[in-house]
Amino acid sequence: MFALRADPRAARRRWLRAALVVVAIAAMATAAVVAGVAIRARRAVIEQARLAQQFGQEVERIVAISRYAASLPLHDTRRELDSIRARMEGIRQRIATLGPIAAGPGHEALGRGYLALERYEDARAELESTWDTGYRSPELAYALGLAHGKLYQRALADVHPTSDEKADAARRAEVARVHRAPALRYLRELRAREGGIDAPEYVEGLIALYEQRYDDALALARKTAERVLWLYEARTLEGDIHFMAGRERSWKGDFDGALIEHEHAGAAYRAAADVARSGVAAHMGECQRLLETCSIEVDRDRPPEPTMKRALAACTQAGAARPDLAAPLAAQATAWLLYGKYQTRHGADPMAAHEEAIRLGHRALAIDPGVVEAEYVIAEASLTLGEWHMERSVEAGPALAQAVEHAQRALALDRGSPQGYALLCHAYYARGSYEEKRGEDPRPSYRAAAESARKGVELAPASFQAWNAFSLGYQAIAGWEEDHGSDPTEAFTHAVEAGQKVVQISPASDHGFINLCNEHLNWGEYQLRRGIDPGLHLSAAITACERAIQLDANFAGSHLNLGIAHDLLAAWQVEHAIDPTAAIRRGRAALTRSVEIAHESPPPLDWLTELQILEARWTAARGHDPLPGFAAAESLGRRSLALSRGGSPDTLRVLAEVFRRRAEWSAGCRLDVGRDVREGLAMAARALRQNPQLATASVIVGALHLIAARGSNRPAARIAEAKRAVVELQQALALNANLAHQCGPLKAEAMRLAAP
Repeated sequence: MFALRADPRAARRRWLRAALVVVAIAAMATAAVVAGVAIRARRAVIEQARLAQQFGQEVERIVAISRYAASLPLHDTRRELDSIRARMEGIRQRIATLGPIAAGPGHEALGRGYLALERYEDARAELESTWDTGYRSPELAYALGLAHGKLYQRALADVHPTSDEKADAARRAEVARVHRAPALRYLRELRAREGGIDAPEYVEGLIALYEQRYDDALALARKTAERVLWLYEARTLEGDIHFMAGRERSWKGDFDGALIEHEHAGAAYRAAADVARSGVAAHMGECQRLLETCSIEVDRDRPPEPTMKRALAACTQAGAARPDLAAPLAAQATAWLLYGKYQTRHGADPMAAHEEAIRLGHRALAIDPGVVEAEYVIAEASLTLGEWHMERSVEAGPALAQAVEHAQRALALDRGSPQGYALLCHAYYARGSYEEKRGEDPRPSYRAAAESARKGVELAPASFQAWNAFSLGYQAIAGWEEDHGSDPTEAFTHAVEAGQKVVQISPASDHGFINLCNEHLNWGEYQLRRGIDPGLHLSAAITACERAIQLDANFAGSHLNLGIAHDLLAAWQVEHAIDPTAAIRRGRAALTRSVEIAHESPPPLDWLTELQILEARWTAARGHDPLPGFAAAESLGRRSLALSRGGSPDTLRVLAEVFRRRAEWSAGCRLDVGRDVREGLAMAARALRQNPQLATASVIVGALHLIAARGSNRPAARIAEAKRAVVELQQALALNANLAHQCGPLKAEAMRLAAP
């Protein structure tokens, strides 16, 4: 031992030999480990491929079940779909049992199962999470392309045009970023590989569709249909291509071209449905393209009922095949909403149509709370119902509350929608109008309407709908200020400026001119109350209304507003001893036309009553007998009373005005005024019970007590009546100082008569 230690070279040799042995042993061990890892990796690849094949076979069975179910005569396919769900549950259990090695092919299979169930968002989430793990098969790329493509088409349908081309394009671009771009990326990825699909032309057709090469897409879809006769999806794709091309034409204002494309789409969808009689995609495609056609017909004031019935039939077939889907119900709700819109514009009772739209919308949401289309339908139908009820003095609060609630819910799902904010503004405005009619404070609702409109304008500064809502919000504020003693000039200015913006953006639409007319009307009425010549604003109102009628002669509201403008002009002329005959004649013609169109609506009759009162007063001023005129006015007022089912505050006030003006003339002729005073006080009292804030009704009450005071031969009775007149006229002025021009002379006379 010592000798060895004493020889350092020998010791080094021995150390090197030992080290080499250790290294060799370590190398052998490492090689064994590496070899083991490689072997295990190869085994894992082989095992994963085997599992992918097994899961792929299971997916083939799922697809076969889906295709078989679709090919049968129209029937409820839930039994077959339950079989698919059971197989998917088996896949989940195998993934849980086998562990990570099964995750990639297993979750791909689940995603493709969701595609068969047409649960596209679930499919996307499942498939993308698989892709992100690094497991990337051609089948997975294909499935992801299909899922994103379907989501793109659905999301695009929810982007309703606002007339702000820049804002609309931005929203469509965002939808394209979220879904079209990924769809193209995955489909191109599939194209770059070999295998994975039976019909490469179909994939190329999808790519051409999403690249908006519609002619190429059509040629590829038709080639696929000729080569693969069983692939009914090729016919559905052909329909989708025509449908999207038609929608683009609609965005550009080419509605005739859009209708032609929709007809071609319908032929393709029906051909697909001949093969896949229980295939929901073909029936829904036919349903949606008919709804687009129906919408164009309503906008162009064409009777939509035949198209609407065909749309409902197609939607019903889709729902019969898939009762578990919300989309067919939401589409049916939209059809009823469109029909109700047309009825409303033509004065027919829209209640049944809108109630059915609401019912179907709620059924859709019960299946899927995320269907934004159903939220919009419920909001809009509830709004129309609420306004319809308001006109007829029926309880409108629940319908208007529902309109606000579902407009808010629609915006929560469809953030950044100018259309949503315009609808919410309208709902708040209507709720405020109802509150005002009931004598409640509407200002919170009106402020909310203006704020909603402001957000809409910010999102789409060139949208006529957004500016229209903005105008509406300020109209409401101006109306409240006018009726409650404030100066509404600033609010009227904002409203008119917004209205002018609307007609600049969309000069071919009657909506903007209708609202611009209304804004000038309200401003003119304010000036009339203040004793200021309203001629400038009434002239502007008449011009705007006449333009609206040129664009759509069948909308009752345009004729109503035109009649009101002439009525207010006649009121100014009567007050200033100017011959109102021409204004009365024109006003009567417009209001009569409004009654003809909207024969069940009280407001045109109310204003005809006002006009008849003015004519009777002018007759009396010329020394002729006005009693036939007052009788005609009373008859009109009672017709309106019957329509409004007991009387709205406005109708009751107008009837009270008939009795007041007849009593004034009778008193001057020393005729008995007892009946008119009693009837007038009763009508005004009923109006004030419904709306205690209705200052104009208090003016009538004061005027009637003053008439009674003038005709009383007993001092005590005269003083008592005069004091009642003073109280009522003071109440009217307290409610609305803008009535001073009307109330001032009456109050001064009443105070004089009330003095002992």
